[in-house]
Amino acid sequence: MINPRRTPATAPVPNLAGARPLEARGVEVGASGVTAAPYSFGIFALEDAGM
Repeated sequence: MINPRRTPATAPVPNLAGARPLEARGVEVGASGVTAAPYSFGIFALEDAGM
């Protein structure tokens, strides 16, 4: 996720609780979605759910 805005951003993305940050600054992932601070970025690894 990249947030180039000067205001915080959120994205309701379900099932990301197991995401592992590879490189991130100002981005947090939770069970209900992603929250990004102003001028932030995040690259996350998603575990295979076996689907």
